[in-house]
Amino acid sequence: MRNLLMSVLIVFVVLGNSRAQEIAPYIKVGESTESLKSVSDEVISALKDNGFLILGFYNPAKKSNLKVIVFTRSDVTSKVIKVLDRGALAAPFKVGLVSEEGKVTISYT
Repeated sequence: MRNLLMSVLIVFVVLGNSRAQEIAPYIKVGESTESLKSVSDEVISALKDNGFLILGFYNPAKKSNLKVIVFTRSDVTSKVIKVLDRGALAAPFKVGLVSEEGKVTISYT
């Protein structure tokens, strides 16, 4: 009986871990038919207009159809740096852009 319970528990743990890997780290907020550059410029402009500081941007895996914009805000930074153990890691936010089949998907994390 004990072996059966352990087997069932192991199966649930393995299935739970595989399910967790299917969850995307970014949350989709919209799509656009504009170019990746145009959407990127609009996002950066909107962030700056609303008091955010652009920390940088990059193309994951050097793919031109992917872009990540990293940003923060001074009030967020001033709060999280008070947490001594890796608090500053909570300061940056990201917008992810994916260009596929004539549309750009916009998401954040």
